[in-house]
Amino acid sequence: FEREILRDIAPDIPATTNFMRLYQGLDYHLLARELDLIAWDSYPMYHTDAEPLSSTAAATAFDHAVMRGMRPERPFMLMESTPSLVNWHPFNKLKRPGAHMLASLQAVACGSDTVQYFQWRKGRGSYEQYHGAVIDHLGRDDTRVFREVAQVGDALKRLAPVAGSVLRAQAANVPVISSMGAGNKLDPSRFRVADIYHTKVCPLARAMRNLLKRKGVKKLKVVYSEEEAIQPLGEAEDAPEGRRATPGSMAFVPAAAGLILAGEVVRDLIGEVK
Repeated sequence: FEREILRDIAPDIPATTNFMRLYQGLDYHLLARELDLIAWDSYPMYHTDAEPLSSTAAATAFDHAVMRGMRPERPFMLMESTPSLVNWHPFNKLKRPGAHMLASLQAVACGSDTVQYFQWRKGRGSYEQYHGAVIDHLGRDDTRVFREVAQVGDALKRLAPVAGSVLRAQAANVPVISSMGAGNKLDPSRFRVADIYHTKVCPLARAMRNLLKRKGVKKLKVVYSEEEAIQPLGEAEDAPEGRRATPGSMAFVPAAAGLILAGEVVRDLIGEVK
């Protein structure tokens, strides 16, 4: 393994690699065992006629969750993203105003400790001269894209206390709420809000309870479902040996969990103001 070579040469430097979205034939979880942290490249197709922005964001949240789930004890890294556009989608649309901030904060909210870019400045030749960058071929810092990147940087500075996620937040007495599993569910009315140690039915909540107990976390507010997981219709996706197939998802179910979670945050904030 290349990992063994790196460990011998630089044992104190963390090792990672660029994951993308899930690829058939690649067992990311097996590869993740050799890595010190998880990093991935996120390039959603924003502003298409095929789906609304909310659906694009929901699919991206799933991808973030997959990455976070490979090493749940630590944050992941958004290794690559673009502040503007790519050069390899069927239609390479420039992100609309505000979309880059939305995507960046979504990554942090889903567990990333970084928002990084390919590339800093557009290349002068070959295929990637058409790929977006912080600084384009004009070489100026007064473009909309550059200003939006600067705004993201300011936002990340203000969000610095969330780095490290749940354990550090608990130590600092910062309120935290998490969403549990929504896969293979159809009834959004079965979502409940409770402390993680008072949940039932949800397999992800059970796994989280065990992990948090080992970490010494005494409480964590969560949104979870009391609906039993349903069996997907049709043939299940082939899963690697020793692993279960990826759960199916209906777009409105995770969205309902997100709305409940957002409502709890607002209520908590209003309570603090009062």
